[in-house]
Amino acid sequence: MIGAFVLSILFEVACSNAAVPGSTSPRVSSSTSISRTTSPPRVQIGKSPTGMILAAGGPGAASGLEAELACGTTDPGQALLNLRWHPASSPGTAQLVEMTIFSEKFDDGRYDTSSALSADQSTALWDRVAPGAVHFWRVLTLHDQGWIPSAVALFTPGACIADMMSP
Repeated sequence: MIGAFVLSILFEVACSNAAVPGSTSPRVSSSTSISRTTSPPRVQIGKSPTGMILAAGGPGAASGLEAELACGTTDPGQALLNLRWHPASSPGTAQLVEMTIFSEKFDDGRYDTSSALSADQSTALWDRVAPGAVHFWRVLTLHDQGWIPSAVALFTPGACIADMMSP
């Protein structure tokens, strides 16, 4: 009984459309299926960036980070994230996406990093999702002086519920 109550509260929180205090990123409120042929490219996990990570923000940083939960059509129940952003107005030579579910964000090395993305890329499909967990993410843009991170965005994706029937 208590477990169902807690699950109900977690579901309501995950499906809330209210913005997180102090953040411009809304919580994800619904699921959609990815069936269009123009899906963003799937992110490949790479290594942490080499070189200096500079102060966040400014014209050398990506902006407008948004995430949307999508449910896979080939793997029932698989949660995917459609990530969107505006590349830096002062473009660099490459970009990376970093994501973590840990509250220390990117300070302690517990995060995933995409492989290198082109400097003008503005979308990606992330498949390493922990439904119900707060996810922190940012885009790094490579310039001559080092990597300039965007502001950190956050979201809490819900689960992708699959109706599994036996044949």
